[in-house]
Amino acid sequence: MKEIKINNSDEKIYTFNAPTKLPVYMWVNDKKENTYISLVVRYGSTGTDFKIGNVTYNVPTGVAHYLEHIKFHVKDGEISDQFLDLGCDTNAYTSLRETVFEVFANNNIYDATRLLLNFVYEEYFTKKMIEDERGIILEEANSSKDNPSYVFYMEYLKNYLVNSNVRNPVIGTEKDIKQITLGDIQLIYNSFYRPENMFMVITGNFDPKKMEEIICDNEKNREFKPIKTVKVIEKIEKKDLNTKKYSIKSKACINTTARLSFKTMLKEFKCKDKDTILTALRCILSAKFGSTSDFNEHLLQNNFATYFYDSVLYDDGAVGIDFCFQTEEVDKVKKLILKELKDIKITKEELKRIQTVSDANFIMKFDNIYNVAASMITSLIENNDPVSKTNQIIKNLTVEKINEIYSHVDLNNYMIGTLKPEKKEAK
Repeated sequence: MKEIKINNSDEKIYTFNAPTKLPVYMWVNDKKENTYISLVVRYGSTGTDFKIGNVTYNVPTGVAHYLEHIKFHVKDGEISDQFLDLGCDTNAYTSLRETVFEVFANNNIYDATRLLLNFVYEEYFTKKMIEDERGIILEEANSSKDNPSYVFYMEYLKNYLVNSNVRNPVIGTEKDIKQITLGDIQLIYNSFYRPENMFMVITGNFDPKKMEEIICDNEKNREFKPIKTVKVIEKIEKKDLNTKKYSIKSKACINTTARLSFKTMLKEFKCKDKDTILTALRCILSAKFGSTSDFNEHLLQNNFATYFYDSVLYDDGAVGIDFCFQTEEVDKVKKLILKELKDIKITKEELKRIQTVSDANFIMKFDNIYNVAASMITSLIENNDPVSKTNQIIKNLTVEKINEIYSHVDLNNYMIGTLKPEKKEAK
């Protein structure tokens, strides 16, 4: 077992590889009563095109989510019942690039860990199982259409992204869901549900040495058929926007919401480190548009917007800056944002404040075992490192570096979207 020291803290992560070569990462907090156990597959909704050796495959969007659903069906019924018998809760979720099977436990922690490994690694799929689940997933997909916020978000993705599979719903479209077959499920399972393409994250109150013994003993006789190299084919995004303006209406919507989105390609920045670019942009936006900024206060005090927030996103080569706000004066707020964005620069005082807050948030994170695990999972998926570098990047940033990075943002390549209430017809 190795130890990874987390910079600027007294915390450490224990790590080892199981006999199957499955990487395991553990963070211990004996002041907590619970333990969070997760088994992560490096496969999510965007992996529709991939190669095994020299052979290319394509599956419908939604296969990752479909597989996550039916994995809970085992030969003896539902695996959730077996976890309940241990006094544990289990769940799973599918994201863009990973599928996570998770257990929340305060009793029978080691038995729950064995059960998690055993059921995820057990290949059990039938045609009947696939067909029985299809209606449930179709119902889930259709229910999302009644959520105006979700519909608005998907409309944003459809117009903002041109190539990236991120623009497709994780669950898949109705057409995708109807096309998924037993063969698709088995192909994805056998290609990606393998220890070399997975990792385990465990946080909370447990004995790391005992956990290592339990996992190694459980995995020592497990075997997998050899397979050629598997690689997801990433789709590189273009700078184009599908539109400059879009709007949708909903009867379930009460107030008008707007989203102003800017798109700059990663290659346009002089700095070539993606994480540094994203962190720097988040810092300057936080200083100029955050909840305590003069701009935000001006909007709220003058009733120009009832809420306002900004975000920095990254999708397959595209760096996005987003402003989302609720207002009846969309054009006015848009003009105010565009005016504020021109020639903004962060000051030393603003950066120092952000660095202080970052340090505090970094320390506070260790009070929550789920937040620690989520941070580790994200960092492992994005950088193959269990320790997030964000706090260290913020410490190392200078005013000059942030302002230089911001100078490359393309303020002319943007679009505006609105979600408006659909007026009821008079009787």
